[in-house]
Amino acid sequence: MPPTLDIEKAMHQGERSLDGGDVLTTARAQNEIAITVRGDPKVKAKRILKLLPSVLGKDKVKAAWRVGKASTHLAVASEKEGFCLLSLYSRASMPKPTDVQNLGPGRPTWLGWDCKGTCLAVMQEGVGIHLWDIPDEIGGERGPCGTAPLRLAPTITNATSFCAWSKEHPQLAIGTNAGRVILFNKAQGVMQLHDRKGKHGAAVTCGDWLVGNRLGLASGTRIKISKPLAAEGAQWESYSKFKLSGMLSRVPRRVKESGGAPKLLSFSLSSPPYVAVCIGESYMLVFATSGANSKDNEEVGLTFPDDYGPITGFQWLEDDVVLVSLANGYVTSVDVGAMLRMRKNHGLPEAIKATGSTKVFDEYLTCLAYSPVTKRIACVGDRGVKVIVREQNELEVLVDHTLEYELTLGNCIDSCKWDDKGASLVITATNGYLWCIDFSQKAR
Repeated sequence: MPPTLDIEKAMHQGERSLDGGDVLTTARAQNEIAITVRGDPKVKAKRILKLLPSVLGKDKVKAAWRVGKASTHLAVASEKEGFCLLSLYSRASMPKPTDVQNLGPGRPTWLGWDCKGTCLAVMQEGVGIHLWDIPDEIGGERGPCGTAPLRLAPTITNATSFCAWSKEHPQLAIGTNAGRVILFNKAQGVMQLHDRKGKHGAAVTCGDWLVGNRLGLASGTRIKISKPLAAEGAQWESYSKFKLSGMLSRVPRRVKESGGAPKLLSFSLSSPPYVAVCIGESYMLVFATSGANSKDNEEVGLTFPDDYGPITGFQWLEDDVVLVSLANGYVTSVDVGAMLRMRKNHGLPEAIKATGSTKVFDEYLTCLAYSPVTKRIACVGDRGVKVIVREQNELEVLVDHTLEYELTLGNCIDSCKWDDKGASLVITATNGYLWCIDFSQKAR
């Protein structure tokens, strides 16, 4: 039976209020000294590219590895001297770009390739979205692509607050500050605007695609999940709606005061999936999308020790474990399935045993990235990157690599992304630095 039919039967349909869960604070770390490599490094760190503010400008940088056949390409967007520069690099051309396009004023806020790696989208603050079609064979010393980025319906997309490509088809999901849902079907060049269906009452702040080409979006105190979207002529139609207000009323006062709309949303890799969504700086809500067990109140709110700092990101692993990075250097693992079972059978205190924290960096941690191919977790913070694996509920560092970077007031290393092979990592800093490090070789 196709997976989409399985999900159709298992997922909750219609509206559901999340109000039966509890809020727990995750366990503290047993180590207060940051973990590092035990013995010699297990893999070799080889730098393949370094770019400086003299090239990229002195602001935040967006970078994304190309997927598919031409996965050796890297797209980079940055703001220099008031203009947004969109550059394409290949491994053969580094450190020189294959092509550079000037998109005009407006800093880049998001960058991503479609699922086939043939189209690049960049979102500019107050400007909208540019699309750049790039042939597979472009790269090396062959010169520019021969195409130029095109603006996508600027009068509509200039209010974009969220966008993400489908994982199955060349479709771009767009959410706006006014709560409008837009689907751009690239293959047909058709944009579907949904003023009534899929309309949210507040800005669409985050979302994710899940199995069966469904789209989940968060806005205000509600999360909506669409019906499966067709490969052609896709139009939004809601299947599930989850109201968060009941669980939000249980949030401790100290967390409420930080306020904030949903800012991160991701579905687990299981079927039907769990949902994790961060609200404000220090609160995460995790719940099941299952319809059959909806009466079991399969939702729980998570807070973290106050001195661990705000949530900076999270990643789902294959076994319904979510890893959460916290600003003051910690990574917390939450076994969601085990936690919900413990809570149901033994109560809240027992459920805390399904969580565990590890001190990874001494000063700060801004991002973690997981590769499902190599099962490696990259964490960036302090002045470098650590590549980690999770073995029997513990984190082991394969390599601890220091970057050539000096911390300055208000700036730090802030993001990292694996290529689709889980071999090379692109790392950026808030003040115009970028590194590409290859971790494919074992250390001798």
